[in-house]
Amino acid sequence: MDSREFVRTAPGLDGMVVSAVGYRTEGQRPGLHRGLPSPYLTLIFSLDGTIATGSTPDQATGADATRTDIVVGGLHQSPAYVVQPEHEAGIQLAVHPLASRALLGLPAAGLAGQLVVGGTDVLGATAAEVR
Repeated sequence: MDSREFVRTAPGLDGMVVSAVGYRTEGQRPGLHRGLPSPYLTLIFSLDGTIATGSTPDQATGADATRTDIVVGGLHQSPAYVVQPEHEAGIQLAVHPLASRALLGLPAAGLAGQLVVGGTDVLGATAAEVR
């Protein structure tokens, strides 16, 4: 059975977190999501296993994929490819670049040149406790 559920929260944190979306899907056909460039940083906490990403479809689905439970995506001008398994659940935040230092501990420029970074590399090991 195919089911999808998305939950949005009311805007908050004085514009630092522009949006927060909780998601859960089950029974979907595995595929590849093409994440387009955004004016915001992306922070994803997976609640259902690791997330595989890459700068190309082949990288995202291959041995060179970045695999992490917490994704931090910086500002970029090319798409990020994300593997979508049969079931997934998590929370995705859009973080204003000017809030990067306050929320992530480094300026948005600190993520320049990196499409996706493991969340514990940026936030520290205690970030895994959020999950």
